[in-house]
Amino acid sequence: INFDYCESVTDQLMVGILQTANRHLRYISLRGNTSQRPRISDATLFAIAKHCATNLHTLRLRGHYDQFTDAAMASILSKARQLRIFDPSNCRNLTDTGLSAIVNQSKLKIVNLEGLSNVSDKLLLKMLTACKELKQIGLSGTPISDASILKWTKSFGANRRADCVDALLLSGTQISTLKPLTVFK
Repeated sequence: INFDYCESVTDQLMVGILQTANRHLRYISLRGNTSQRPRISDATLFAIAKHCATNLHTLRLRGHYDQFTDAAMASILSKARQLRIFDPSNCRNLTDTGLSAIVNQSKLKIVNLEGLSNVSDKLLLKMLTACKELKQIGLSGTPISDASILKWTKSFGANRRADCVDALLLSGTQISTLKPLTVFK
């Protein structure tokens, strides 16, 4: 289901659709609700967790800023074991509490955590090392550090190859001392 940039989508509509779709829904994209009066909230996330998280492959929530809480996000991530694409970028209220289950997403290939400034460097490093299938990683505007990126790249070897990573977005981070040629040797 794709309701990107649809300002008229409400919790009531989404909950009704999610109840009907049940466990068959694999793709949900609700990006860009930039309205002054957001119409979807935690109620939609809790409905996703209840009705379709177990088979969900893609969840895109970019741009919902302050509507979603850690409790709602944790409820999805604790059940979504098939997740391959996850984009809660710019959902500024999210912290380690809501995203800690991301380290259990063994099938995750694309993650975009851009603008999540309340997520710790420690959790970001755990995610990078635990999610071995990651190909595209958006960490712009997060507190990721040089040390964490270096620790992550040192984990390359038998379980992970550096050439599997297609994109690593780090603009607006505290990264300052990395030498480009040493990161992906």
